[in-house]
Amino acid sequence: MTALQTAVVVVALLAPALLAFAARSAQRQQRALPSLRPCALDAPLLVIVPARNEEARLGLTLRALLADPFPHLRVIVVDDRSTDGTVDVVSRLDDERLQLLSLATEPPRGTFGKPRAVHAGITAPGPATDLVAVIDADVVVEPGLLGALVRVRREMGADAVSGVPRLDNRSFIEELLVPAFVAAVGATHPPAAVNEGRTAFLNGQLMLLRRAALDDVGGFEAVSHTVLEDVALARLFRAKGKKLLLVDARALACTRMYSSAREILEGFGKNARALHGDKLVPLGLLLASVACLPWLVLAAAWCSDGVVDDVVAGLAWFSCVGLTMFNRWQLRSSPWLALLSPLAHAIVAAVFVRAAVVRHASWRGRTFST
Repeated sequence: MTALQTAVVVVALLAPALLAFAARSAQRQQRALPSLRPCALDAPLLVIVPARNEEARLGLTLRALLADPFPHLRVIVVDDRSTDGTVDVVSRLDDERLQLLSLATEPPRGTFGKPRAVHAGITAPGPATDLVAVIDADVVVEPGLLGALVRVRREMGADAVSGVPRLDNRSFIEELLVPAFVAAVGATHPPAAVNEGRTAFLNGQLMLLRRAALDDVGGFEAVSHTVLEDVALARLFRAKGKKLLLVDARALACTRMYSSAREILEGFGKNARALHGDKLVPLGLLLASVACLPWLVLAAAWCSDGVVDDVVAGLAWFSCVGLTMFNRWQLRSSPWLALLSPLAHAIVAAVFVRAAVVRHASWRGRTFST
């Protein structure tokens, strides 16, 4: 064989090995997450739902939360100066356990909206509770989810529990891109390492916090300076020796994070630098390179003479596509989109590089430094 043919064979054998390792690692990490079983809520609970321009999603979220008949459930929606019908959605719901709190001013310079809104809700007048849940306005819970979080926190002795909801991707662009970005999060914050220093992690979409532990780290005021308040809060908890727990909530909660290409790119882009730090650009380029590698090897084999390298490259391509389909299936995404994996990860890499170079972002009508 020529030098080119030899190189093609070597790289062709390397590509599926890399993807097999990634698939095995992802499977192992997924198994590290405890699953939730539905359970009746049996302890007073304050639920904070921060909302800014969430008219289209908030109603479903609140109806699902208030479907729990527990009388000592209290839900506060903190409206962060919405310019749509978010306030009207809350006003139309008749439940004495539901309260609307509207913020009167814009966040001070250097302060982000969500942690400020959560802090306002937690410190609002009302009955004191030992437990506080923070649930994003686009997370819809199933019956028994709140009780399940309370029970698993009690059983595991955790100070903070966060859940991974299933992704409700409805359009082609959501199916293509959202799992690719989510996979990148798992690469730098593996679920099995949520209690370790720099990889400490809480998923701010769905959290249950022990109030005393939260107060001990300074509450959400202590993380109001960052767009990634959940991970910053996790690091404060770990610095104080508190226990974090990440659970698989896919059976009891779902979220449609973003509904358009622009929202996906802006939403993941605004968090990228704070989430991945100095790994941002290398991570994006690595993901794109690994995704493109089988295709490049196949193209190189076709351009060279010989049969052995063609056969090996072809088998490697089929293996890599199969492994990528398996990875997507694990994320409950369409396996056939594995054929577009190079495109998806090239877009992820472009977003990451841009986030590293452009140190500002816009979200929901606000521009801020990253």
